[in-house]
Amino acid sequence: MEDRLVNIEIKLTNQEQLIEELSAIIYKQQIQIDKLERAAIELERFTQHDIGQHNVKPPHY
Repeated sequence: MEDRLVNIEIKLTNQEQLIEELSAIIYKQQIQIDKLERAAIELERFTQHDIGQHNVKPPHY
């Protein structure tokens, strides 16, 4: 009976460690996602501004 309890405690400890590791990974990934979203927004603003300037016909048309 005691061996069974020890095995359960070991499994619980391992699961807690795994959850902490996964949580840290998710946190880092969320930071990366936030950075990529900001970069995509800036790129979209830049390309829309840039495209808008190039689509203007010259005055001689």
